[in-house]
Amino acid sequence: FIVSNYRQLVKFLTIQPGSVSSQIVIDSAGVHWEEGGVFSRRLFSENGAGYSASSSGGGYVAAVWSEEYNGVSMIFLATQANPEDGKSTWKDPLQISINAESNASHPEVSVDEQGINHIVWTEETSDGSNIIYRSCNGDNCGDLVILSGLGGFICEDGEPLNQSIAYDWPVIATGGDGSIMVMWSSADNILFHSSWEAGQSPPSSPSGCQSIPDTGGRPLSHLQPRVSGGADGIYNAVFLLADPNEEAVYQMEFIGQEWSRPQSLGSGNSPNVFSLPDGNTYFAWCDSDEKIRIKDAETDLVDIIDFPQCSSRPTMSLAETGDLHLVWYSNEISNNLNVVSAANLIYESIKADRTWSEPAIDSYFGVFSSLVKDHPVLPTASKPDQCRSV
Repeated sequence: FIVSNYRQLVKFLTIQPGSVSSQIVIDSAGVHWEEGGVFSRRLFSENGAGYSASSSGGGYVAAVWSEEYNGVSMIFLATQANPEDGKSTWKDPLQISINAESNASHPEVSVDEQGINHIVWTEETSDGSNIIYRSCNGDNCGDLVILSGLGGFICEDGEPLNQSIAYDWPVIATGGDGSIMVMWSSADNILFHSSWEAGQSPPSSPSGCQSIPDTGGRPLSHLQPRVSGGADGIYNAVFLLADPNEEAVYQMEFIGQEWSRPQSLGSGNSPNVFSLPDGNTYFAWCDSDEKIRIKDAETDLVDIIDFPQCSSRPTMSLAETGDLHLVWYSNEISNNLNVVSAANLIYESIKADRTWSEPAIDSYFGVFSSLVKDHPVLPTASKPDQCRSV
């Protein structure tokens, strides 16, 4: 996984199969992690995480982050080379954004089955911000495309939209049919999306949008959608709807070139979504009691992890064995006497045989440390012989 401790981006720690966690004594499945490294010591993570990771079933793995460079923040990409002696190696980072006068932030990456990296981010403009897309195949990167240009685009209410507007929090996913989906939010409580087929040019204006009720909460930053691609071009998304008194999590599905009406998953925050190759989807979020909830879309059953509390967006990865790995950050720990103390820890739980294991500690950042700022991230798939977790 990747995690930020203040302004330093800690490198990938890779699961090795068949080992047992030595961090805490529990009756659960465990993993062994490689020693961590560092991608960047100048991480730019204003207003949330400035990094993302992705992988494909073919074993391709990539990471992107926003880094301060000559007074502005720029987007960088690193890809994982074939592991040697079972250990991960990484190619030198590529600078992806090129505007040296505007801050680029909140990057996201999705790797398709051919190993092509699809990257989106937010870039400041003189009167707001734009959503930028770029693809890279190895060291060869395509042209930058502005996805958020309206150009007369009309939303579902039939009214032309403001052309000078702020956009943020883009997310991107690739589907099993080779399609690509990008979603982002605006300061006017609108969720936009763009979709296109692999090999086609990205559209220069959105493919569609949905107006979200104005709850009087935090504009622009409160929706923070997440999207996941499944088989046959079906996508699932989650987002947060916040008002001054309550936060609620919503999900919707993309079928037949349009998004369904949002459905509530319940109260809480920091939602995430993960689609399996077989078509099933899991939703995970932190509920109002800071417990992790995981909903199986196929059965509608909701699992709850009571402890430790959820202090970041929970994220998932799938091992070739079929086990799901769930990782999250928490600021508490319990000893053998069930006494709870403050700490800064990354926890992991594994779903095997239909149940989630007792959480195990993956990484420790020091008791009472204030360094950990952001959530850990995981790629979405694995190589045939190894669970690749980032």
